[in-house]
Amino acid sequence: ALQHARQASMSLEQDQQTVAEGYSAASEASQTVKSLVSDLQNMITLVKEIISFSQQVTDGINSVNKATIEQTALVDGFTTAAKTLDEVVTEMQETISNLKV
Repeated sequence: ALQHARQASMSLEQDQQTVAEGYSAASEASQTVKSLVSDLQNMITLVKEIISFSQQVTDGINSVNKATIEQTALVDGFTTAAKTLDEVVTEMQETISNLKV
């Protein structure tokens, strides 16, 4: 009976060791998962910032495009005004030339 008690005691000690090792492994796995979750949260934050900056760049490009269109319209207006002015000058020169005759 003493021998069985010793074997049972040794078996319980081995079981305790196995449980302790399992607990330690589970604890390490838990820490690893927590670390992964934290890293993923940081990555999500970075992706959100990238999206925000990308939107700002897009808005900037749209503003430049709008300004370019407005400047093109101004140049067209200046061109039309210059042609009109040239025509007026030509007419005035013809009028002055007719007055001299």
